[in-house]
Amino acid sequence: FTGEKNQYLQRYLIRNAYFEPSTNSNIDWVDKCLSQINLAFLLRKPAIISSHRINFVGGIKEKNRDDNLKLLDRLLKTILIKWPDVEFKSTDELGDLLIEKS
Repeated sequence: FTGEKNQYLQRYLIRNAYFEPSTNSNIDWVDKCLSQINLAFLLRKPAIISSHRINFVGGIKEKNRDDNLKLLDRLLKTILIKWPDVEFKSTDELGDLLIEKS
């Protein structure tokens, strides 16, 4: 579970929301991710979003990058509207926060 330690005293940070628009353009990734974030927050857990860099590079197909950056912008703006007191953290910041709370 998120925050648990393994035998090497490393903490698990389990991704529970996914934003991977490059994998399937037939999915509304913004809506899907928002639903997963909502569930995490209802369970009083941090929303840890998985998103691969392939979604945001344009070396092979610039349109892929451009379209997905627009989707990411829409996702982030919607998060701020729906949860105005949300805090965005890096992985190391979240890990530190979990250590403080344990």
